[in-house]
Amino acid sequence: MAAFVLLATSCVTGDAVTKFASQSSQSLSQGQPILKDIEGSCIRQHLAEQAVPSDVNQVLNPDAFKQAADDPACKAYAEVQPGELAILKTLTDYFNAISALASNGASGVKGEADTTKLKKSGEADNVIKATSSLSVFLGKVATDSYQAKHLSNDIKSTDADVAVVVDALIEIVQQRYVGNQLVNEEHGITESYKDLLRQGPSPASSVLLRSQWEQEITAIGDRKSAADAWVKCLEQIKEGHHKLATEADKLNPQQAAALIQPYTDSLKSLLPTLQKLR
Repeated sequence: MAAFVLLATSCVTGDAVTKFASQSSQSLSQGQPILKDIEGSCIRQHLAEQAVPSDVNQVLNPDAFKQAADDPACKAYAEVQPGELAILKTLTDYFNAISALASNGASGVKGEADTTKLKKSGEADNVIKATSSLSVFLGKVATDSYQAKHLSNDIKSTDADVAVVVDALIEIVQQRYVGNQLVNEEHGITESYKDLLRQGPSPASSVLLRSQWEQEITAIGDRKSAADAWVKCLEQIKEGHHKLATEADKLNPQQAAALIQPYTDSLKSLLPTLQKLR
């Protein structure tokens, strides 16, 4: 009964909102390894591009990883990563809070976005502002005085901020990761194997090199598939939240549940692909 009363003024059943918000936060959490792998991909690329030392004792040099990580491009990714993760955490916390509020009328999720860390993400001011606004919302709903009957209006008021933050995450994944760094990694790895093959290895060694190259390229393909699936999740989250904010209060409870259920189902269906990147 409590779950329904929460959003009675907007005719949205708490159960439908809870399921959508819970599935959204679960899908968002799958983005952490993707954002972390932007730097990881850069390091793998530069490891592959390092010349193979003539001294066999230097082939497995433990400093090779550090040298790759110190590349300016990789260091740049490392510098913005904490801010990107902070943006993702705030959005994830937001949907955790919505799920809790729609379920039992209370949320213990507090907004603690670090503005300094957010600014280091390299994102535009409007993204930082939207993330900070969601953090303020989290602080408000975590107080004992918050009245859950206001949740419908609050979802409307946060819709624009959710859209800005989601769009920023999509841009990071599509432009920095899939459209740039994974392409560079694939090229760097392929060229390194070509260099090894030009040295005229034995037929058996050539077969082994080809097998190793195929494994690495397949792994990059899996990472791309996971990133593409996460972008689809982000798009479904944005659209589902907007539907909830703009249309749900015009419908009866059954219609409202039917409105949001396809987005919940879509997010569930994408999880297996997302979990390819761990």
